Amino acid sequence: MAAFAVRYHHLPLAVYREIAAHLQCIDGVTTELVPSQDPEFHYLKSQVAFMVVRQDCDTIQPRVKQVLDSYGLWQQSDYAD
Repeated sequence: MAAFAVRYHHLPLAVYREIAAHLQCIDGVTTELVPSQDPEFHYLKSQVAFMVVRQDCDTIQPRVKQVLDSYGLWQQSDYAD
């Protein structure tokens, strides 16, 4: 199972949860939200450092990309378990 990290700038926790729920409706896709390590709470910053997306194939599925794109500009990075 391939995994990659996804990060959006300034998205609140609730929106990350919504994205994760949408992605998990796609066959073969699971998600995990990784909390921010910032010890201080900042209302305008996300409480999520990044979201891990795991999928059955090595390349991003078109449907996964479509869901991610619908929430705005995102950054992808490699993620190793």
